[in-house]
Amino acid sequence: MAKKTIYRKKSPKSRPHFLAVPAYLGDRHFPAQTELVQYTEESSQNQKVDINSDLTGTFEDSKNNWLITKGLSDEGFINKICRSIGLHGFDIRDLLTDQQVVKVAIYKEVAFVIVSGFRLTDKSELDEIKLAFALGRNYLISFQENEDPIFEEVKKAISENMLQVRSKPIRLQAPKYAAQSRHKALVVI
Repeated sequence: MAKKTIYRKKSPKSRPHFLAVPAYLGDRHFPAQTELVQYTEESSQNQKVDINSDLTGTFEDSKNNWLITKGLSDEGFINKICRSIGLHGFDIRDLLTDQQVVKVAIYKEVAFVIVSGFRLTDKSELDEIKLAFALGRNYLISFQENEDPIFEEVKKAISENMLQVRSKPIRLQAPKYAAQSRHKALVVI
């Protein structure tokens, strides 16, 4: 008796893989906002950036670039930024989930960190916040779930060059023994 092979038909409307298009699971829905802070030892400038533009294309190699991203509810936008710098789908999913995940992932060109914490509101209540940072060769991208001015003091320190902060470059350096160990890196800010 001959063996019979059964082939399953693929449905014409198959769902995309859950990591291909991650979904925001938090409760703070507002339009994403981005601001680019670029600085050298001599000067600094801040500018609002349109979320429809090529954000990583606005980074200048001769400057330190800090992209401040507020709002995680626009999954497509967050996915576009994260994929453009080489983050994995699991990292994006962890960024968009409402779980309190603390994560450090180090890749060849970028280090990615997710942290959770609390801040005191104007009404003296504790508010949970989620922050993430992607650090690359000459850029830092910060993600925050809410639209609070968390980094205003840092931006002020850069613009006024307090403590000569502009003389310190943003960079990710691999140690000299990086060929032996893929999991270790030194972050210099």
